Amino acid sequence: MTTKNKAFFDKCKARNGSVHDGSRQEYALLEQPYISDSGNTFQATAVTIGMLNSADEDGEHDVLFDKHAMIFWNIIHHNITDDSDACDWDKPVNLENK
Repeated sequence: MTTKNKAFFDKCKARNGSVHDGSRQEYALLEQPYISDSGNTFQATAVTIGMLNSADEDGEHDVLFDKHAMIFWNIIHHNITDDSDACDWDKPVNLENK
């Protein structure tokens, strides 16, 4: 693990949050979750520290990553003004590694 990759991972976590999968692997969100095209879920792009290290050994981060994940959360409260209550953010319903 490079120091730059660890710093980038921690910066993403601080800015956008993180989630754990069933095996307790941590994913740092690269963006704030947004409503999917279907309108039934929120989604966000994320990476693990392993994804960063395998795709970017020099610690320079491009906009697009070779390896990343899409994380999805079911919307459990519709028609609210505060998205922080829209989903159970600790329990994503799907995680797709790309």
